[in-house]
This record gives sequence, structure tokens and C-alpha cells, in this order.
Amino acid sequence: MITLPTGTRIWIIAGVTDMRCGFNGLASKVQNTLKDDPFSGHIFVFRGRSGKMVKILWADRDGLCLFAKRLERGRFVWPVSREGKVHLTPAQLAEIGRADKTIHMLTYLDDESKRRRTLQQLNRGEGRHAVARNVFHGKRGELRQAYREGQEDQLGSLGLVLNIIVLWNTIYMDAAIQQLRCEGYPVQDEDVEKLSPLQCGHINMQGRYSFTIPESVSKGELRAFNEEV
Repeated sequence: MITLPTGTRIWIIAGVTDMRCGFNGLASKVQNTLKDDPFSGHIFVFRGRSGKMVKILWADRDGLCLFAKRLERGRFVWPVSREGKVHLTPAQLAEIGRADKTIHMLTYLDDESKRRRTLQQLNRGEGRHAVARNVFHGKRGELRQAYREGQEDQLGSLGLVLNIIVLWNTIYMDAAIQQLRCEGYPVQDEDVEKLSPLQCGHINMQGRYSFTIPESVSKGELRAFNEEV
């Protein structure tokens, strides 16, 4: 949520903008094409060619901020003018994309399959967080580095270990499924769809993590399955 200072103006940039542009590209367009100051504190809104994506450039007291929004349904309604800029009030800016939110809520209430898919996505997100909490169990799961660079190193290491776990689980789950099918065990596709690599109960989180790759793994070999029942 952006809290706008008094006197902030909102400018809709007419026409279309290349959505690959980042801070420098959009700031240059404001400065060179619109003859305005991108650091003025005003908000500049750009739309892509398809009309399904906008980018918002705004300079606060710390520097430039860039926000992006993409519609899954519908498109943003833009001013008829093909060049220049159009002033909007904050209330008018809030209306951008509001129709799409209404459509989403109505279809969510009416479509059971959409509610089920949404719940599945939420469960995946919670599963990812659960594995991350188990990995980051030391020091009560708190970032103890004093500086941003150190904190980024900690978070980067957490993401690396988490991705290794997901990759390891995915490879071995697929190999186990293939072996079961080769042995004639009836593996149903609808059951496979419910499997998730976001599991860590079989992994010992204690001790030091070693990133040395064994020779057998580097050759593409897999560990033998534990077939004890």
C-alpha cells in the first residue's frame, strides 16, 4: 500500500510501453519523452501493448520504486490519447484493475474447481515454508547477521539448501514411481498428481551441510531404495 504525500500527482502515460523496461528505461522515457522529472515524487503509470500489464514508477525519499501488476483476465482501460500523459486522481488510480478483482471473487465463489486449485497453491506455499523452517532451525530461525550482505548470504544459503531438498526428492520420487510401475504395481496418475517434493521428515537436519558431490552422483547414479516394509 502506497501512502502518497499531499500534492502528489498521478500521470497515466498514453500509448503503450515496452514492459521489458526497468528503472532506467522508464525514467528516461519520463525525462526525455514527457519532459518531466522522474524524481519529482509524482507517480507515472505505464501500460504494455497487450493491455494486461502496467508498471508504476515512483520516487520516494530513498530512491526510485518500481511496481508491476499483471491481469490474468481482462485488460486495463487506457486513455484514448496516443501520446503525452493524462492526470488521474488517487481514487481513479484505485479503479485500475478493480473490475478484474471483482470477476476473480465472483468466479472463486461460483467455481468449485477454482477454489480447489487456489487451496492447492496455498498448501504448496505453506509446505515450502514448513521445509524452510526445518532447514533454518538454528538460532531460533532468526537472521543474526548485522549487515544486509550477511543477511543476504544467509537467505541465499537457505534457498540453496531448500532447492537441493526439492530436487533430491523430485528425482527419487520419480525413480521410485518408475520402479513400481516396472514391477507391475498399479500407480494411478491421479495419485501421482497429489505427490509433493516438499517433504523433509526423512532428512537429518542436524550437523554441518556438505556440498561435496560424490563421484557416483556426478555420474548420474542414484542411491539404492530402502525396500524394508
